[in-house]
Formats: sequence, structure tokens, C-alpha cells
Amino acid sequence: REPTPSEQMRLTELKISDSIRSKWPYEQGLIDDDVHVRTAALLAAVWSRQPWVLSQCRVVADLPNEQQLSELLLLAILGDETDVSTFQELANSDRLAAPRLRYLGIFGHPGIVPSLLESMHSEDAETAHFAGRAFRQITGVDINSPRTETITDADGGSKELVLPDADVAVA
Repeated sequence: REPTPSEQMRLTELKISDSIRSKWPYEQGLIDDDVHVRTAALLAAVWSRQPWVLSQCRVVADLPNEQQLSELLLLAILGDETDVSTFQELANSDRLAAPRLRYLGIFGHPGIVPSLLESMHSEDAETAHFAGRAFRQITGVDINSPRTETITDADGGSKELVLPDADVAVA
């Protein structure tokens, strides 16, 4: 079947058309409207060691959105030191909500610690919280403070966040 205009736009957006032959078995999954199908296609490509997956994740990471979190996760897992600047930009970006900082912890490179230290000083409790968690994941140092803040989540429920002690992290 011919791709719909929406699917064709997704193909262009993800730059799949450049190397469609190597991605052929995964093409339909990568352009599907369902994020779960796209994630499954990416994971299948990773499991079968497709060489294009990492560069696909890097392309998406340049302009990430809520529908492409799987690519960010895979980049955090599969990436290397050449991706430090991408994750530094993600730390300082407003494109995604504060949980974006969890990908920095998964990435685990010490080169992003300065960005995390800066984010821990944020007035936004979620940003400070997730930066502290990522810092602890990378360094193993527990920097939780006794301070907490309760926020309202998207479902209308409340969640208590433990805030980091940024001064302990610097010491």
C-alpha cells in the first residue's frame, strides 16, 4: 500500500527515505501513528543489530518531542561520548517536560554533570528533582535534602518530590 500523507511526512521527518533498503522490514512500524508500534519497530531493529538505529535516534534527538521518547531512551542507552552535547542541550531545553532529565541519568556520562548541577538550582521542583535523580544515577552520591514539594500531576493527583541539595552535590 502507498503511505498516507501523514506517513509520508513522518518518513521525511525521520529521514528514513535516505536508506530505505536497510530499513525496509521496519519501515511501516517506524511511520505508524501509534507510538507503541514505533517503539516495537525500533526495539526489533536494535535486537537485530541494524546499523542505522543509532543515527536514527541522533536525528530525532536534535528536535525531540513527546512522541519520540523511545528514540531518546535508545540514544541514552546506545550513545557514546559524541552524544554528550546532545544531552547537554536536552538538559537546558524547554522542549520536553522535566522528566526529560531521566535520560541524562540513563546516558550516564560524567560530561553532563555540570548541566545537572545547573538544573538542580531550578525554581521548578520537577526539574530540580529529576536533575538530582540523574546526578545520583551517574555519581552514586545521595544528595537528597529533607525538603520536599508536592505537585499536582496530569491526572489531578498529587505527588511528593524530594528535592536535591545542590550544595552537597557541588562539594
